[in-house]
Amino acid sequence: MKTLPNFMRLYIGKKGHRGIRLTFPLVLLYLLLLLLAIILLPLLLIATIVLLPWGWGWSLLLIYPRFYALLCALKELEVDIEDKKQNFYVSFK
Repeated sequence: MKTLPNFMRLYIGKKGHRGIRLTFPLVLLYLLLLLLAIILLPLLLIATIVLLPWGWGWSLLLIYPRFYALLCALKELEVDIEDKKQNFYVSFK
């Protein structure tokens, strides 16, 4: 079973200088997303019922599982950008 990433590590720095290293716990973000999902659930169900005769309702029901799969796919993602002057690195673990 896939799991959500727990931390986001961020590094911003200039060449030859000490940069900024930050680690953010993503649990706080997940709590906000869960609250938003619960608030939007009645609207999603109403939209599903309204759009069901045209075939769009079934795809609306899959929004939450697809969003969860998207968040799980972020695990082990690393973005490393180097320029002549700066470095930028983001990692999800």
